[in-house]
Formats: sequence, C-alpha cells, structure tokens
Amino acid sequence: QTATFEVTVPEAGQYAISLLYSAHENRSSRVKVRVLGSTGGPGLTVNQREPVLVEGEPRAICNVSLSPAGPVQVIVSNQGSDGVVSVDGLQLVLLEDY
Repeated sequence: QTATFEVTVPEAGQYAISLLYSAHENRSSRVKVRVLGSTGGPGLTVNQREPVLVEGEPRAICNVSLSPAGPVQVIVSNQGSDGVVSVDGLQLVLLEDY
C-alpha cells in the first residue's frame, strides 16, 4: 500500500522535505519514500522508530531542487516494512526560509 502527496511549490529552489509520523517501537525502520518530479529526486528509507521532531522542528528526510513548473509527488510505501507505517503529513520548506 502507498500514500501519495502531490504538491506544487510556489517558487523554484532547494526544499527540505519532512515526513510527519508518530514514532513508536512498533513502527517500521524501513519505510520506503520516493520523490518524483524533482531534480535528482531520491529513493529513501525512513526509520519511524526515531523521533520526527528535533528541537521541536520536523526532521528533514531529504533536500531536493523543485520547480513550480509541475507537481512533485512524494510516495510513501509499506513494501518491505518491518513494522507499522504511519503517515500523518508532509512538510516542504524552502531552504532560504529554513
């Protein structure tokens, strides 16, 4: 199963992407995340047993170059997971503002 977020950014630039979830020992340490429509968009693995917040701010899972020319998709999958996969939200922050 997958959860897909599709967003269009307001301006071109480097963005930090954060996946929001509730960390717990029963969560998967191998959550697959793909970023489509970005420049050099990576395939990632997120450990949801680790806290999502660092000093009160969501921890970025990657930084990518994005353009307002088209939407970017962030796809979260439970394929190959070793626990529960939690998806509460997604945050994109323009790094100039970060």
